[in-house]
Amino acid sequence: MRFNKDDLLSWPLYPILFGLYIPLNYFAHNQSLYVFSDAIRSLLIIPLLVGLLHIILWLVFRRAHFVALATTLIVGYTVYFRIQLEKEILFVIVILAATWLLGRQRIGPNCSRILNVLMLVVLVQPIIAIGSFKQAMKVEYVDSLSTSPFSSIKIDKPQNLSALPTIVHIVLDGYASNDTLLNIFGYDNTPFTDELKQLGFVVGQNVRAPYNQTLLSMAAIFSGSYLQSGQGPLKEKDLNQLRGTLGLMVTQGPIQQRLNELNYNYLAVETGYNFFPYPDFSTLSGPIFLPEGKNPYETNLLIFLDILPRESEPGRTPYNAYLRHAFTTDFYRKQETPFLLHEHILAPHPPFNIDRDGKDTQQWVNFNTLADGSHGHKGEPKLIEEYKQGYVEKLRYANGAFIKHARKLIQDIPAPKIIMVHGDHGSGAYYYPEDLERSCLSERYNTFLAVYADDPATRKKYTSLESERFNLINLYRLLFDISFGTDMGPLEDQSFFARWEAPQQLTLLQDEQIMAACEIQQEISAPSPALLASGPV
Repeated sequence: MRFNKDDLLSWPLYPILFGLYIPLNYFAHNQSLYVFSDAIRSLLIIPLLVGLLHIILWLVFRRAHFVALATTLIVGYTVYFRIQLEKEILFVIVILAATWLLGRQRIGPNCSRILNVLMLVVLVQPIIAIGSFKQAMKVEYVDSLSTSPFSSIKIDKPQNLSALPTIVHIVLDGYASNDTLLNIFGYDNTPFTDELKQLGFVVGQNVRAPYNQTLLSMAAIFSGSYLQSGQGPLKEKDLNQLRGTLGLMVTQGPIQQRLNELNYNYLAVETGYNFFPYPDFSTLSGPIFLPEGKNPYETNLLIFLDILPRESEPGRTPYNAYLRHAFTTDFYRKQETPFLLHEHILAPHPPFNIDRDGKDTQQWVNFNTLADGSHGHKGEPKLIEEYKQGYVEKLRYANGAFIKHARKLIQDIPAPKIIMVHGDHGSGAYYYPEDLERSCLSERYNTFLAVYADDPATRKKYTSLESERFNLINLYRLLFDISFGTDMGPLEDQSFFARWEAPQQLTLLQDEQIMAACEIQQEISAPSPALLASGPV
């Protein structure tokens, strides 16, 4: 069939546009998780595959407009309605037959014109969402900076920069307290914390997370103030923009700006957590060479499309590559001090696809994504047990890897230096992201903190962590008071619950709620010998 060159709208291009829409729309709905460069290959490959199907069907039927409609229906239904593999052939036959019989005389240029226009309109929506995301995120981010106490404090710039401490800030995502690990997971973690003490770390005994979600906790820590419902970034209704703004507060907030004014270099380790966009003045540890050539966006898109099963090997390896890199990189050795080194490491948080020796494993195939709590285990007892097993296995790897990493940091970085390592929240075996009442709050909010300072006078000022409750909201407030002579003081100890789907709405928790014994804790029998085989590796 010949097409009119002067009437491009009559050409059946909408299947290709639909092929563009699939990865573009997935990115638009998850753009706070990924960088756009990760999506480029899928934006090329998927339309090409749709076009290939179009050509194959055209070679069979030789009717371009009919084939275009059939191709779009097949791809659309396969992608968005998840038909089972064994039914796909029958489904394709039914679609082709129905399209042929019902539209034999009607599917022509006019049909293609209409569907081309409709597809262009649909395609514009994710494009607008992606374009507006960055701008809206920056506006909210600037508003958030003005409310941070770090934006207004006065810091005198010393003449001798060598007197300023290099700061290493490491987050072990989802790291539970020792009490939680023993009471809920049946795992004795004291050999790990004892080894930290032998290295010179002060280990907190009663550490509380301000929020139940990573971005909320970390944005609050890096701003030195609590986030409030309906204020700052939490007045934003679009969740992508809200989470993107929180990510900016973590990586490009007032703390980084104040340290930059003091001639600190800003270093960051790429750990696959793309909520965090690092600024132009930062130095990153990459590039990271991912196995099988897939980045996290491509892997999760393929899982979303059911092309890869959740338990597939390609679905796990990107995060493990980032994880191993974070614990072994020494790029900081080439950087001039003082610097702030930020590492946000996805351990022991899901996915649970690495064993205690750092090798990929398929033992816990139900936890191969970032989904935490009931988003992963669905509240099913069997899956909760799998969660606990996978969590402890990844924790044991993280413990051993961090001890080695800490020794290198202590050895390689010249004095003075401060190394802070902590969890952003606890674990999620009995955590329900949408349900405060069902969640085990003590598990989620009691977490971990250890601080190393090679200057004895500085270390002494952190020893209160060993005996007093410490809320992570005060992490940088304490550091600035100790190292830069400010007088910020601690904020009141508070913790808030936010539903994953409505992080704008915060519920202030009473201490009694968090301290209350969880129902599951009352049912726990003696820990199993396998789990009690504790240790840092």
